[in-house]
Amino acid sequence: FFLMIRRPPRSTQSRSSAASDVYKRQLCRHQWGAGAWDLLMREMKAFRERTFTFSGHRCNGCKKMPIVKALYRCLACEDVELCAACYEGMVHMEHEKWVMKTTAAQTEWEVAPSRERLLREGPRIGIEAARMLENARRPNLIEHLLSCFPVFRPGGLDGMGLLVVGIEKTRQICLMCKQQRPQDDLRRLSCGHPIDIGCLRDLFRNKNNNCPS
Repeated sequence: FFLMIRRPPRSTQSRSSAASDVYKRQLCRHQWGAGAWDLLMREMKAFRERTFTFSGHRCNGCKKMPIVKALYRCLACEDVELCAACYEGMVHMEHEKWVMKTTAAQTEWEVAPSRERLLREGPRIGIEAARMLENARRPNLIEHLLSCFPVFRPGGLDGMGLLVVGIEKTRQICLMCKQQRPQDDLRRLSCGHPIDIGCLRDLFRNKNNNCPS
């Protein structure tokens, strides 16, 4: 919280003060002198750096470090992060799924606006209207993460030891709940294991990002 101080005209300053540039505000507990403005500016700068500076993060587009204002992370890559300027500048367009943080103190990621839809709808309705529409229809984070996992298709090592003997190959066993599930209800983890989409949703709700095997 910052109190914006505006120096009153000299005629309204307290005449009990020996120095003409020193006055006392009603809500302040001490006098503010000639360096008050510089002090407030330093505190505001420190606040911005503490809140909007992502220390230790380098933008893969412009290579600036640290990233400021907003941090964007690609869900399809291991370590691709962008600043707001590069994300809005359509850098790294080969992947569509992104999450973002708007402050360094933010602990939870949120879904980033879809740049593909902004490019498609911006010329038609205007870029600002497209951004407002995109912000209104963004999914929650868990559903966004679920959409990144492909439907499980057995074959090779993916299905080894997981097929139920005597049951058609369109049904598989979920690695987590050990229940038989239709193939279309299963998602393929990055390790190759099948998991029911409901079980995967529970993992994300419990903030568990590890394979349950």
